[in-house]
Amino acid sequence: MDFLSTTIQSIDSTDTLQSSQADNTHTLLIAIITNHQTCSDGLQATTPSFRIQNNILSPFNNGNKLYIVSLALFKYGYVPKTRKGRWLAERESMFSKNGHLGLEMPSQHQKVYESVSGRKLLQTSGGGQVKVNNMVIVNKDGSGNFMTISDAVAAAPNNTAANTGYFMIYVVGGVYEEYISIAKSKQ
Repeated sequence: MDFLSTTIQSIDSTDTLQSSQADNTHTLLIAIITNHQTCSDGLQATTPSFRIQNNILSPFNNGNKLYIVSLALFKYGYVPKTRKGRWLAERESMFSKNGHLGLEMPSQHQKVYESVSGRKLLQTSGGGQVKVNNMVIVNKDGSGNFMTISDAVAAAPNNTAANTGYFMIYVVGGVYEEYISIAKSKQ
């Protein structure tokens, strides 16, 4: 419901969406369909009665068709056919020439990031970097701040504003067998 409400608010707020808003709205519509399908699959797997499946799943799947039509209408009405001009300029300002996301963070976090990731952060003057105000490391071997991604997400602050900087969770490579749920308040 939250994704649907956010999508409707974005579309209703203006006649013309900026490319980043269009991309976000497009992503939310796709997420709605994905979440709906996941729920439908779960209902089919756990509901043994054909009658219950028929009475619940039939109307439920009709709702999914409406989401798919909404996505198609949005895609052809709002999403530009080409990715030139402003969107390309926005993307280029966010990513460095080697394709890495530009990060701006305090020096103590920068040293830790460079040590763990094996990458040096380059200083750029163009702006467009993602501001990081705090960072934690997840490593299964215990050498980071957390051993599970779920614990790191739980430690993240609630409802942070983008202009104050993001809480970065750096996950060291490996297989993490856990289900992760990120609350809406972990923005």
